[in-house]
Amino acid sequence: RLRGTVSLGEIAVLFRVNAQSRSFEAELVRRTVPYAVVAGTRFWERKEVRDALAYLRLLVVPDDVLAFRRAVHVPARGIGQVAMEHLEAAAVAWEVSLPEAARRLPERLTPRARLALGEFFRLLGELQTLAGSAPAVEVVRQLLERSGLAAQYATEDEEDRARRANLDQLVAAAAEAVERGLDLAGFLDAVALLTDADARREGEAVQLSTLHAAKGLEFDVVFLVGMEDGLLPPRREGNGEADEE
Repeated sequence: RLRGTVSLGEIAVLFRVNAQSRSFEAELVRRTVPYAVVAGTRFWERKEVRDALAYLRLLVVPDDVLAFRRAVHVPARGIGQVAMEHLEAAAVAWEVSLPEAARRLPERLTPRARLALGEFFRLLGELQTLAGSAPAVEVVRQLLERSGLAAQYATEDEEDRARRANLDQLVAAAAEAVERGLDLAGFLDAVALLTDADARREGEAVQLSTLHAAKGLEFDVVFLVGMEDGLLPPRREGNGEADEE
């Protein structure tokens, strides 16, 4: 409670764009304060963030099956259901992990699938080499650019802009990890701790919300954050005038 008078559920932190929730989520977890994202998904559970984390996980644990299943399909590279069935069968026959079976490029795969997998593992190999000498934030930047994860949200569609902003926040999180002296493996361990702490939050919680999602809601205590020129209030492209929202 705030000064013993306000319940957590009556406290709201409002911001302009959803990507801004990441730093507040991290701090609330650090302080063991329960929170909820209004009409949205917690930062580390957002699709584009989880896609990138799957790639990063494979750099640290190459035989992580769940990470492979996610990363190999994003962006789409022609690895369909039939190709996955061939890989599953090869993994069983050779008694190896699914990623290892894929690295061996089973002959039953189509030429297109073999080429796509070859390029996929070539990229992972190059990023693993980079991770051995470069800070985690540079590995994340290179991953987003070279994998096509960022490029698939290159339009000016509002949802794509929001997803790009979340990927930018992932880079920011990696930069913060580097400042704390963490390498890529340490960064992923820290993320795992954050998501595990999220899963155990129950009961009343501080509400994190964009201004748009909070329309029609009322709270006893409200914090407006990120009040920076051009962000809140937002600016229209081209004329520098603030939008009225």
